[in-house]
Amino acid sequence: MKTVMAVVCALSASLASAHNLWIEPTSSDMQAVYGEPEIRFDIVPTSEPYTFAVHFNGAPLKRGTLKVIAPSLWLQVHDIDEQGLVRIHAPWRGQYVLDVDTREQRSGEVAGQRYDSMVHRATLSFSTPEGAVFENPRPAQYRTNYQ
Repeated sequence: MKTVMAVVCALSASLASAHNLWIEPTSSDMQAVYGEPEIRFDIVPTSEPYTFAVHFNGAPLKRGTLKVIAPSLWLQVHDIDEQGLVRIHAPWRGQYVLDVDTREQRSGEVAGQRYDSMVHRATLSFSTPEGAVFENPRPAQYRTNYQ
């Protein structure tokens, strides 16, 4: 059987421009503004600075992994706790991208092809004006020659 990938962008239009979403990490009303999931699979900022709730089908996603790409292009990987919460580190000012996926055991058919599970993906991008400036980010260098 095959797996179908369902990609969902968790940044809803009601949050802000996809290019410049500024989250004030000390804002006491962030929960009121951002606290509820808007789509089936969603990453939602909470009232705690740099803490996010991950929801799937209206309930917290448990036992998952959330990836963070920082402005320095460095990658963090965090475990999602039993309440669907994850706290990240955001030491640099600039744009961060959060990414999480989950597999749903559900069979079906798409364009004549049967599948037995679906992978759902949610992303959230935000920028913060706080933190150190990271100069000259460069992608990781991969070597095929280890001599």
